[in-house]
Amino acid sequence: MRLHRTLVPLAVIGALALTGCSSSGSADAEPAVDYDYDFIAMGEPGEITAAGSALSFGEVAWFEGPINEGEDPYELGVVVHDVIEAPEGFLEDAVSNPEDFTQYTPYIIITQFHAAQDVVDAHGGMRNLSLQPLLADGTPGAYLTTMAVSKTDECGASVPEWEGGEDMFSCLIGLAEEGQQITGALFDDTTQATVVLDPENPYQASPVTWSAS
Repeated sequence: MRLHRTLVPLAVIGALALTGCSSSGSADAEPAVDYDYDFIAMGEPGEITAAGSALSFGEVAWFEGPINEGEDPYELGVVVHDVIEAPEGFLEDAVSNPEDFTQYTPYIIITQFHAAQDVVDAHGGMRNLSLQPLLADGTPGAYLTTMAVSKTDECGASVPEWEGGEDMFSCLIGLAEEGQQITGALFDDTTQATVVLDPENPYQASPVTWSAS
């Protein structure tokens, strides 16, 4: 079974440096959304969250973290804090080709990842999982990138920068076409590179979702 995605134009990244964890954005850039978030204390890992679970913003999900050959398994905590419709002109600052995105309304999805400090140290940084925007009709939305970033000027919202601890804020820039609205986020264990779905992967058939309660 092949994966059908909403295709979006190639984004030529501008001031917000939305792809990757680089600090190429201006250090003096003002966040597009002035909203302060506090870390949620996730504590010790709980049971792995079942496929199909419907969570509210602020609720923790636990997943098996991505590992490379020879690495020990570990658990990764994930929280979706909020979804905010980006202000007018956001994409004009975010990408160099905003004319290709005029049919979309951008949304900033604020997330948090948690891993034990020994896991962070062993892997040379925080691991993360790819999330997808969740449309109001329950289907995945389009996005610019799923790469986690933790600098205020890159996320477009005033979240704390990651300084090497067990928790890291990240953001996902979702895109909704006219008549659509992004209301949350979902984890279906796919990435932008996924072409063929795995029939044995339960999350791909029944994603974990977060939305407002």
